Order: sequence, then structure tokens, then C-alpha cells
Amino acid sequence: MDLFEYDNYTTDREIAEKLTVSARIQSRKSKVLKNEIGSIKLILLALIKSLIDRGIFSHDEFCEIIKELDIEDGSLDGKSSINKLRTILNFPSNKYNKKMTQRKTKQSKIIPIKRS
Repeated sequence: MDLFEYDNYTTDREIAEKLTVSARIQSRKSKVLKNEIGSIKLILLALIKSLIDRGIFSHDEFCEIIKELDIEDGSLDGKSSINKLRTILNFPSNKYNKKMTQRKTKQSKIIPIKRS
């Protein structure tokens, strides 16, 4: 059943219920993603600390590397796209992510409500 599939018998209450269920699902997904991001941050911090403690590079060198990579997209904003990271590391592009982005764009079209 499509969330935005309406017919003449769909009531406002049914639409509201569908939207509420959808909001709950999105909220759960958001919480899962936040937990995963927190775990990834902890792992990265442990790796960086280990590399600095072992003398692989200094804290200042690490900060300089971050600045160099950050400015490559033309904006010193503390962020970089995953595609930029893949390019720098010579990893192949992720075809799956491109397909998912295209699907989301196609699915995001809103069908107007038909009322009689």
C-alpha cells in the first residue's frame, strides 16, 4: 500500500494514521542512524588516538591533513562528501548509493489528493 495513494474513500483520519505510522518509522530509523554514527565516531577517535600515541603522526599534522582534505571541495566547513573521500583514496564509486539516490528522487513525487 502506497502512503500517498488516495481514492475517494480515504478519510482524513486514515491519511493522518498513515502519516503518523510513517513518522514513527522515520523516528526509529533516525535513532538507529544516530547510534551508528556515535559508534563510528568512537571507533575513529580510538584509531586517531592510537596513531598519534604511536607517533605515526602528531596532533598538529592530523589537523593539517583534515584542513587540506576539507578545503578540496572549495569550502572549509568541516565536511566532505563520501564521493570525494572515495576519489582521494582511489576507491571505486558506490553504484548502490547512486541507485538508491535515484530511487528516492523518483519516489519523492507527491500524488495530489483526489476528493469528490
